[in-house]
Amino acid sequence: MRLTAYIDRAAGAGDAFEASDGTAKLFMLNEAGGGIAISASGTSVGKNETIILAISAVPNHNVSVTTSDPAHTIFEYSRYDFTGTSSNIINIAPADTISIQADVGDCDSHTEAKNINGVWKTMDATGILKFAVHFTDLGTYKITATDYGTGDPTATRLDAEEIEITVTKKNVTFDLPSVVVIGDKITIKGTVDTGTYVSVYVDDVLYRKLQNIVIADGKFSQEVSTADVGLQVPGIAELKAYLDCDMMCGDPHPTTSDDGTTEIFMVEPWLTASLAPDSVDPEDDFTVSGSAPGSTEVVIVSVPPIGGGGKSLLDKGMKGLSPRKATVSTTDANYIKKMTVQEDADSGVYYVIVLSSGMDGVWGMTGQENLEAALNQKYHISSLTCEGSSSICTKTQDQVVALFGDLTQTPGSDDIMRMLPLKVGETDALTLNPIADVVVGNPVNVSGETSGKDGSMIWITVNSEDQMIAVVITIAMDNAFNVTFDTTGFLPGTYTVRAYDEYGYTVATKVNIIAETPAHNS
Repeated sequence: MRLTAYIDRAAGAGDAFEASDGTAKLFMLNEAGGGIAISASGTSVGKNETIILAISAVPNHNVSVTTSDPAHTIFEYSRYDFTGTSSNIINIAPADTISIQADVGDCDSHTEAKNINGVWKTMDATGILKFAVHFTDLGTYKITATDYGTGDPTATRLDAEEIEITVTKKNVTFDLPSVVVIGDKITIKGTVDTGTYVSVYVDDVLYRKLQNIVIADGKFSQEVSTADVGLQVPGIAELKAYLDCDMMCGDPHPTTSDDGTTEIFMVEPWLTASLAPDSVDPEDDFTVSGSAPGSTEVVIVSVPPIGGGGKSLLDKGMKGLSPRKATVSTTDANYIKKMTVQEDADSGVYYVIVLSSGMDGVWGMTGQENLEAALNQKYHISSLTCEGSSSICTKTQDQVVALFGDLTQTPGSDDIMRMLPLKVGETDALTLNPIADVVVGNPVNVSGETSGKDGSMIWITVNSEDQMIAVVITIAMDNAFNVTFDTTGFLPGTYTVRAYDEYGYTVATKVNIIAETPAHNS
C-alpha cells in the first residue's frame, strides 16, 4: 500500500494531481509476518512472447518465483533482476520449508537458465523485483511468488500468490505462390501477430537463410534460391514458421507446435520456344521467344541445312552454328532474342535449337557450365563454329540435332531442348510419293520430286525396325526421280523408305510389305 502526503490541502478537496509532499509504502503483513503480490504485463500471450513479472514483498525477505512447467518456461537470464552467478535459482517447487543450502542453486548463463523451477532473490529496499519470462509451448502456466522471509539456513513459507498465464497460438500467415519452379528465386514472406524473429523450416529442416528472419511492422520477408533451402525435389514441400524459437541451423527440430504452416508445389523447369516469322530472306530480322522457368539464360544455335559446315545463319563469312544467348527474366521467366539473317546465308531450312541447362546449370552429366566445354569433353567438339579443327564441320544437320538430343537427354540430366525450323530464301524441295501396299516378292517403286538440278544424286534406303535392308542411288531428271526395289525375301511388316539428296535434305515415308494370300481351290 502506498500513502501520499500533501501539506495545507483541505479535506474533501477531491483527487490530487499535483506533486505530493511525501510518500511511504506500507506492506500489509499476514499473521506469519509475510506478504507478497505478483502481477504480469500480460496474462494472454503468444508462444515465445516475453512478458514482465512484477513482485512486491517486504524488503530483505527472500522470495522465489516458480513455474508449474519448467520444461517450457524460460526465465530470461541477465534481464531485470535475474542476474548474478550464485544463489539465484530454486531447484524445487514451493514447499512449506526449504533448505537454502540444498534447494537454492547457481545460474550464470542463458543455457543454465533452461529447465529450472524458478528464480530466487532477496528483496531490495524498494520492495519490488522484476523478471522477464517467455513460454515455448501453448497452454496455461501457473506462476507462483513465495515469500520465504529471512530464515537461514532453513526458510519457511510465509506467504504465496499465484497468477495464471495463458499461451495461445499466434498466427503466422504465409504469402507464397502455390507453385514454384525448381531453380527459381522465391521470397519467403508473410505477416505475424507478434514476435521479434521468425524461423521457417522447410520439410522440418532449418536452413541458415531462413533462420531468425527479422519481423518489422508485423511482416517478414527473405529472398532465397530454391537451391539454398532444399527445395530441389518435385512435389509438395511443407513450410513451418516458429516465432522467436531460439533454434539455430543444424539444431534438432522444435518439439513444440508451429506458429503457422503452408505448402508449395515444386515443379521441374520447362522450356517453350517460338519463331516469328518462320520464313525469312537474307538480311531479314526474326525473333526467338518463349519461357524458361528455372533457368537464368538459354543458348540458341542455328544448324545450317547441310550441317555444321554450312554457312552461319547470323555471322557473315563464318560457318557453323552461330551460337547466341538470351537472358531469362527474373520477373516472368520469359526470354526474347531478336536476330538478323546475314546476307550470304544458305537457302534452305535452318534448325533453330533453344537449349536450357536446367536447374543444375550444367550441361548433361559433364559438370560443365559452358556448352562448348561440355561438347568438347563428351564429343571432342571444340567449337560450334568451323574454327580450327572443330569436328562440328563434318556433321550433317541430322547428326548435329542428334548430338544435342543425346547431350540433353543423358540419364540424370535435366537439360531441355526445343527445335524450330526456319525457312531461309528459296527452299529446295524433296518429296516422296505415297507407296501402296506390296505383296512379298513383288517390286516396290519409289518415286518423288526434287528441286535439284538434272544429274543430282538421290540416295534411297529401306529400313526395317532394326536394320537397313537396301540402299540404291538414282539420278534426278526433270525434277523427278524413281527407283524399284525387289522385295523377295522380305518379311511381312512396315518398312521406312527414306530419300537423301546431295544438298543435305531428307524425307521419309512408310510402305507395308504384306504376305501373299493363299489361292483357294474351287
